Amino acid sequence: GNHGEDPQYAMFARAYLTDAYTNRIGLKGYHFIITDEPYHNHLKRDQIERIFGEDVFKNDLKEMSEIPSVQKMTAELKQKTHQFILVLAKQYYTDTLDMWINLCGRNSVIVIEHTRQLPKIISAIIGLTEGTLDIAELEEYLGDAPNKSYLISQLSNIDIGAQAKLRHALPHPVPKAGDIFRNKSDTWPIQPGETSEEDEPEETPGHIEYL
Repeated sequence: GNHGEDPQYAMFARAYLTDAYTNRIGLKGYHFIITDEPYHNHLKRDQIERIFGEDVFKNDLKEMSEIPSVQKMTAELKQKTHQFILVLAKQYYTDTLDMWINLCGRNSVIVIEHTRQLPKIISAIIGLTEGTLDIAELEEYLGDAPNKSYLISQLSNIDIGAQAKLRHALPHPVPKAGDIFRNKSDTWPIQPGETSEEDEPEETPGHIEYL
């Protein structure tokens, strides 16, 4: 018998056990579930401990007095990520697709023909969300993908440019290679005009101290 899959625990990990820098500066990460099955409409404490370690509720989740519902967990995940469910078309049933749409929203669920499409579809989703790919470019970008018009219609439903909007609202530019942080725990690197004498590297004979 087929007892299904448990993607809800991967969703739980990203929602509650992941400390991502992108979230700390006001951006979202990306979370993809690839499946031909519905999710199980529950989270179990003993399964969370089995998967993530028996001490999980003594550390990261020590304040969690009760296990959240799948719906509450999904809402938390959507606060932190651009979340997408990629459903394999050749094996899905209508009720499976409906379950995912009801949980995550129509603009988060994409039906695909085959796993070979994953690189193109995932990169297209990220490009559209980041604002680096335009809907008008999808026809050429997807090449000879099966049911391309259906894919384009689905991809047109996602929140296009969502990450670009968040990025434009940041108080500083997104950190880039070469930026300097005063401390490892700082959220933002030193900004232009903020460097003071005490930030300058101190050089002594045989020793150079860098920030």
